[in-house]
Amino acid sequence: VPDAERLRERVSKLEIPGLPFIGRLTVSIGVAQYESGEAILRTFARADEAMYRAKERGRNRVEC
Repeated sequence: VPDAERLRERVSKLEIPGLPFIGRLTVSIGVAQYESGEAILRTFARADEAMYRAKERGRNRVEC
């Protein structure tokens, strides 16, 4: 999660030349750790669920 948090912070500081100013860029990140024996699609689904939680809780967040 520290890596995801660093990524979120770096995105918020990006300045993209040629892109009209639309405000600060943000990213919502969902993190899930693979559990032994779990179908990989289930791991992805849990990460997706965490991302939607991040969006529901105010965006620009990392959720597990």
